[in-house]
Amino acid sequence: MLVTMRAAAPRSGVAAASMVTGAGVATTGGGDARAILDVKEGWPLAFGAAAVWFCIAYLFHQNMIDYATGSAGIERAQAPRLYNLLENLCISRGI
Repeated sequence: MLVTMRAAAPRSGVAAASMVTGAGVATTGGGDARAILDVKEGWPLAFGAAAVWFCIAYLFHQNMIDYATGSAGIERAQAPRLYNLLENLCISRGI
């Protein structure tokens, strides 16, 4: 079932039309073609930006986490009790 509804023309004189399909999905006249064109032309930029961010995240993720949490590495000599507790916990959990 396809129903076409026309909205009142805005004051600028440009007619606005919308279609409602039987599934209840609203589309604007001509907007779908523009959206498809944007996807066809924009996907390389989107994939490129995602690839750059993936590389940054892969290379610097631990540094970003350390900076955000204010954490630092610790050696066994600095805190032997903490180190032994954590080591035993990891062994008991199979890590």
